[in-house]
Amino acid sequence: MLHYTFNTGHVRNSPRSEVGDDTIEFMARFVEPGEFALPDMFPGWRIKTTIDGLALISTLFFEKAPTLTIGVALDTYSADMSWPLLESLYHNITELPNNRSADFSASKRPEPTPWCAVVLIDALAAEPWMGDFERCLAWAWIEKNR
Repeated sequence: MLHYTFNTGHVRNSPRSEVGDDTIEFMARFVEPGEFALPDMFPGWRIKTTIDGLALISTLFFEKAPTLTIGVALDTYSADMSWPLLESLYHNITELPNNRSADFSASKRPEPTPWCAVVLIDALAAEPWMGDFERCLAWAWIEKNR
């Protein structure tokens, strides 16, 4: 699976072998539609997940403030559904007052699927554990739909 971050342009191949079966099982609760508090090890954090076909969109919040949005596409249809949403969110963020002078651009949609794409909404609130959380969530979604 490709793991792409809009704000940095960073693309990384994330093989399934990096995510243990116990982690997939743990993350399974977050790949259901709804809003969930993260475990006690992440106090104040919650996740809101929506699903459309094989497209998963999840946003991580600290308290009430969104920090990042993760999209996972498993096929062309789900990529067609989720990429424009993520790209639009990213471009809206670049229009915020502190970002207007930056030279932002979004790359083309990753091919092939599956992929995971992330938009950092509040990069200053991002935590070091989030990159791992993103790929584990994506692999939990992929495994659920195999």
